[in-house]
Amino acid sequence: MLKKKVYTSGSSCMISLPRKWVQANSPGTKSYVLLDVQEDCIIMEPVYIPEPEETVIESRDISTGELQRRIIASYLAGYNIIRTKFDRKSIKLKEEAKEILNSLIAVEIIRENEDEITAQVFIDQAKIPVLKVVERISSIVKRMLVGEAAFSTQNIELIEHTISREKEIDRLYFLAVCGN
Repeated sequence: MLKKKVYTSGSSCMISLPRKWVQANSPGTKSYVLLDVQEDCIIMEPVYIPEPEETVIESRDISTGELQRRIIASYLAGYNIIRTKFDRKSIKLKEEAKEILNSLIAVEIIRENEDEITAQVFIDQAKIPVLKVVERISSIVKRMLVGEAAFSTQNIELIEHTISREKEIDRLYFLAVCGN
């Protein structure tokens, strides 16, 4: 089968795929193909990656550290909705969960009651400029290294500022990892 390539912008070009192949090998409109680019050919195979929708984290009898790991793992796994259920007695754990969720980029708590927090991830992973995120992390780290003198002089204000920069780096890291 002979196909004509079409240049779209600059160095990009497109080719169309046969409709019958796409219908037979593509489960939906947001499906992926794996390209194995070799020197003289490109091998393409369909790949189905299901979109995670919602996860529920039961926080009964777990530590704050375990709750943090589960929330972050759900975020990195690409879940759109993260629901965390609590015992009515675990007010402190619920506050910790809110702090963890607020530390993640593009996550908003959309519902909260006595025994549950529901957060939604508002992120379009295809639009994340990973290179810019890494450049921003690098810039912050350089400023943190300059501010390292705060620890030797025990300047509390500078130390607190450095800690807030570290939290910003964590948020940017999660953004970069979540998007790829």
